[in-house]
Amino acid sequence: MADNPYADLPIKELLKHLETKEPGTIHHEQLKMTINFRYVENLENSINNLRDSITHMTTSNDKLGTKIFWLNLILTGATVIGVIIAFLEYVC
Repeated sequence: MADNPYADLPIKELLKHLETKEPGTIHHEQLKMTINFRYVENLENSINNLRDSITHMTTSNDKLGTKIFWLNLILTGATVIGVIIAFLEYVC
């Protein structure tokens, strides 16, 4: 996009310029392609951000799952010990 005079403009400005150009002219088509490119670029960035977020959340969920597993084991052990103590108190 080296020879594109619209390359650095934000999308809102591009849309304003598009309204002033005659359809079918080189500038009109250049504006349309610049707008399409910008939207695709924004979509690609959003998808990459989503992928990074999903990867981060997957890692966090794995860590949380491991912690919950060990917590369940500890609580099960504590429950078994409590049952044994209660049974011994009842029997003795």
